Amino acid sequence: MDSFEELTNLFDELGVRWATAGAVAANRYRSSARLTEDTDRLVEWDPRLPERMQTLGWDLTVAADRGEPPHLIPARKTTSVDLMVALTDYHATALARARDHWLTVEDVSVHKLI
Repeated sequence: MDSFEELTNLFDELGVRWATAGAVAANRYRSSARLTEDTDRLVEWDPRLPERMQTLGWDLTVAADRGEPPHLIPARKTTSVDLMVALTDYHATALARARDHWLTVEDVSVHKLI
């Protein structure tokens, strides 16, 4: 099992909503690909997530404001994944609009020109 599949299985096991974001997601709507060295995932916060990921061998750097849940978790294993934690209404809306774990745009045809 590769790292992405392992992470996907963990999200599903915990019931965490997630979507692929960033350059990888944007490439679905661009006419030319943008190269990137990592994958961004927008995720719902679950306090069990960091410990479970570490148990699976992920190296985490948790960015959080004092007393608040993390807002960003760069995670490294055999691959690099930045977990952007959905803490704002904007992020919650983006997750709600996601289809098949991919962030979407309302009118894809308009964004094909990017």
